[in-house]
Amino acid sequence: MEVKLQIHRDQFSFDLFDNQIQAGYLSGKISGNVVIAEHTIVFEQYQGRGLADKLYSSLIEFIELNNYKLHPVCSYVVKKASQDEKIKNLII
Repeated sequence: MEVKLQIHRDQFSFDLFDNQIQAGYLSGKISGNVVIAEHTIVFEQYQGRGLADKLYSSLIEFIELNNYKLHPVCSYVVKKASQDEKIKNLII
């Protein structure tokens, strides 16, 4: 599985690929120094493999590398971030 980051103006997407077939994505917006995580989707045939967690990890790495804050909107990211003690100071 490969995760590719795409940024277009204030929109971002972490796209997850199995070879060249898209398996899911995590997307949202960037506003100033805040990343707003809006959607996490893993397509049905790829569910149950921990791929949403792979997308979440890519998101957190991106946020930490770029000194952003996180505003979780997506229910998956809300749940993961609330359980992730190491990023509590990044959540707004």
